[in-house]
Amino acid sequence: MYMFGILCGSPIFGAVSDKLGRKKSILISTIIFVLAGPLVALSPNFTFVMITRFLLAFGSPGIYGTSFVLAIEVLGPSWRGLAGNLFCLPFAVGYMVRFLLCCLYFSPALTCETFLCTTLPSWLSSVSVLLLLSPRLFFFFCLGESAPRWLLRIRDG
Repeated sequence: MYMFGILCGSPIFGAVSDKLGRKKSILISTIIFVLAGPLVALSPNFTFVMITRFLLAFGSPGIYGTSFVLAIEVLGPSWRGLAGNLFCLPFAVGYMVRFLLCCLYFSPALTCETFLCTTLPSWLSSVSVLLLLSPRLFFFFCLGESAPRWLLRIRDG
């Protein structure tokens, strides 16, 4: 369901970022992310988890994809490859650190059933902690300027 939300959100936020600008697209996505995120942690059942994960994923391309385009389009062609890799690096490192923390937290002797029974409360608390950090995205919205290429296109259009 999460990947279906990304599939639905990508073309919509691509169009929104072209029409309204990169910063407004990031702001709309951040609002969706901050509102839908706590609902995931507060979900009373599996159906609600799937719905809220879809909403969370729907806003995700507007933050990640649009930020990537915003970062890349201000650079010259010779720097775009390196900048694209460096932009993705914190995302990959975050996944690896999260995996290592899970390995340290859970004993390797756990069976699958025991793992599922013991991870639900910790999963909800870890999601809650991660989503409490989401409002910091509003701070980054205030730092950047609109993309120069988008401003030129709007001016010439």
